[in-house]
Amino acid sequence: MSLQAARDKAFEQIFLAKDVINERDAVTFFELWLEALKLWEMKEDFETAFQENRMCMRAAPADGAAQTKQSFTPNAVRTENDVLIRASVPHTPLFLDPKNFLLKKKNELGLHDVSAVLLSSDKKISAQVFPKVGRQPLFIPIPHEKDLLLLHCIGHMAKQNKAGPIYEFYKNASARITRIKYGSEDDMKTTFLKTVDSQQKVHYRYGDAHETAGPVSAQVLQERRSNALFYQSRVLTGKVTENNEVTLKIRQHAGNWPQAAVPGPVPPSEAKSMGLPCEVPKDHFLLVGFDLKFKSLVNDEGKIVKRL
Repeated sequence: MSLQAARDKAFEQIFLAKDVINERDAVTFFELWLEALKLWEMKEDFETAFQENRMCMRAAPADGAAQTKQSFTPNAVRTENDVLIRASVPHTPLFLDPKNFLLKKKNELGLHDVSAVLLSSDKKISAQVFPKVGRQPLFIPIPHEKDLLLLHCIGHMAKQNKAGPIYEFYKNASARITRIKYGSEDDMKTTFLKTVDSQQKVHYRYGDAHETAGPVSAQVLQERRSNALFYQSRVLTGKVTENNEVTLKIRQHAGNWPQAAVPGPVPPSEAKSMGLPCEVPKDHFLLVGFDLKFKSLVNDEGKIVKRL
């Protein structure tokens, strides 16, 4: 079954009246959709995702030796100084193991949401990224809007009966699908917000606080959630001043993504000494997967100029 057909069948379950839907039957269709999505992911390539405005990029710390800590905005209940985050390139595989989220190890391992740029195919990549010392490009494709909307709708259904099979499916699917949490055409300048629930459990929520202005209002957060579901028009607005910032939940991908990049220029002699398979011209990116295999050479227009 194609992804579109499986998605349509799954949406039919969403639209059934509450007194008609059978949760176990619905989960059967949801599982077929997730299976089709993963088969589709296996065929993902840079050029297609970029042209369809589904490719994100973040400038991730290249050195994973140090476990980065970042300050956060506390609420009025309790305060601490730092929150552990592991957002470096070498730590990325930790995000790709669903067990780390199903077993609720996000805080323990520092696997929090991260900031990224949703790349526009109307612009050169170099015009949308801002190189930083000690950072390495990390390219992360996301699903189509319809798939993110379907997962969102399943989540809404699931939370109405947390003891039911739909909720169990939703937990498993959420640990396996990379997606946008918040999106904006502007630079959101976000940081962590620390909250404490009724059981005194601490939660760190990236994107829920502003770097200088404290917690982000509920209205703004809701707007950014909506932007995330309709990112093609609400994040990529086409304005000259847009920054296309998104907050990503990086999760498992069936197609060996995300992929790190060696940015050019890297001349032939230097490429050879670095163990690279080819030179990397200026404004090009040599992509490498976390299976440690080189994948492709991409130019500034998002075109694959060499497959490796």
